[in-house]
Amino acid sequence: MNAIYFDNAASTPVDPEVVQTMTDALENLFGNPSSLHSLGRRSKAALENARIAIAGACDCQPAEITFTSGGTEANNLILRGAVRANGISHVITSKIEHKAVLDTISDLGVDEISYVKLDERGVIDLDDLVRLLGKSAGNATLVSLMHGNNEIGNVNDIRSIGRLAAAHGALFHSDMVQTLGKCTIDLSDLPVHLASFSAHKIYGPKGAGFAYIEKGVPIAPQLTGGGQERNRRSGTENICAILGMAKAVSLTAARQVGDCRQIANLKRYFIAQLEKHTPEVGFNGQSRDAQSLCNLISIQLPGAYPMIHFQLDLNHIAVSAGSACSSGASKPAHVTAVLGIENAAIRISLNRYNTKAEVDVFVKKLRDLLQSVVAGS
Repeated sequence: MNAIYFDNAASTPVDPEVVQTMTDALENLFGNPSSLHSLGRRSKAALENARIAIAGACDCQPAEITFTSGGTEANNLILRGAVRANGISHVITSKIEHKAVLDTISDLGVDEISYVKLDERGVIDLDDLVRLLGKSAGNATLVSLMHGNNEIGNVNDIRSIGRLAAAHGALFHSDMVQTLGKCTIDLSDLPVHLASFSAHKIYGPKGAGFAYIEKGVPIAPQLTGGGQERNRRSGTENICAILGMAKAVSLTAARQVGDCRQIANLKRYFIAQLEKHTPEVGFNGQSRDAQSLCNLISIQLPGAYPMIHFQLDLNHIAVSAGSACSSGASKPAHVTAVLGIENAAIRISLNRYNTKAEVDVFVKKLRDLLQSVVAGS
């Protein structure tokens, strides 16, 4: 039996065209892009063309793109670099950010960290954000609030958040790892100073990402040594992964409208089937609503069900409880725990290759597992 893969918020399959791009790079672009000979210049040209392609897809300037090893490094570069370079003393965030943001912020050593209030579904209280911004008047402030939540699918109103931050003279960073390819990303128009992205959520390779750093915003480097990436991130660039990422970004941009429509339709079918066949199942956050990621559903089971993910895996169905970025450890889902949800949570995240037939298999198996627990109790 082929596996049913519903864990695309963790990582997507790599697009065949991306694989071919990376294979070509491995075979032909072996020169160091910092070398001055012709083979080095050839690699450098490919690197800069990739930067141009990504900037074009995100509507920003190529010089505003800094290549990293992924979303986690992009978050670290931005948060640590912004604090050091701008004398930030107050950071405003939320308790349901990705751990790459929360753990980094807790390690910054700033004078004050504030957490904006959330409602029971994880929606940000903008009035409380205004209060926190006013509280830090006269201090250098950084706001870090994600665009799309990786566990419950909420999509934040980053336009309103950015305007509020700008009105109070604060820098605004948004982790956009989950929204690239699912929401329109126009960095020339959005009031965002800093943003983080990753390739392996959009059919690209693992180990590649990029940071958007708006022109004129100072960032202190976290890796020093060679001065690559305009002195923001030293180290020889991973040409193969970067070119694969650029291909993935370009393909995603070209296919976004069609893919999102197809995936959103499948999500609606998925929700309808869950409601019909497993009415005892609830929905976490805003994942059932239109204002959510088109590919993500977070469901809540009527109890703890500690083995549910393992049982689904035994039936060749891959899902998760929440974020997959905790060293593979078996831990409760971070976001649902913050929201006070004690029952078992299953995160279902879709890709362009998923089908209604796979949905039907999942719903039937989930129903059977729930009924077997009731029968055995």
